[in-house]
Amino acid sequence: MKEGNVPIKNRQQFLVIVTLVVVGLFAVDRVIRPPLQAAWKNRNERITDLRNKVREGESTLKREKFIRERWEQMQTNTLPNNASLAEQQLLKGFDQWAQDSRVSINSVMP
Repeated sequence: MKEGNVPIKNRQQFLVIVTLVVVGLFAVDRVIRPPLQAAWKNRNERITDLRNKVREGESTLKREKFIRERWEQMQTNTLPNNASLAEQQLLKGFDQWAQDSRVSINSVMP
């Protein structure tokens, strides 16, 4: 009798183990996988964003000389703090623009 019970008991244990494995895999698929997928997706988006920012930074560094020169030009071409001198430069600028563009200005009121 013992010999007959052993294969049935082993079969029952095997079926219990297979059932537990299937339930465990189902739980992993439904409970653990979705948050992990979301985390990986967020991580990939962050990596892509950081790569784009690095690319933009490298581009800015390559244009550094031009940007600095342009900034210096902008700083040196500002109007003076003295209001009358600033007004004088502005009127001269209008006159120069009118001559260059062949536009006649009838009136300029400061």
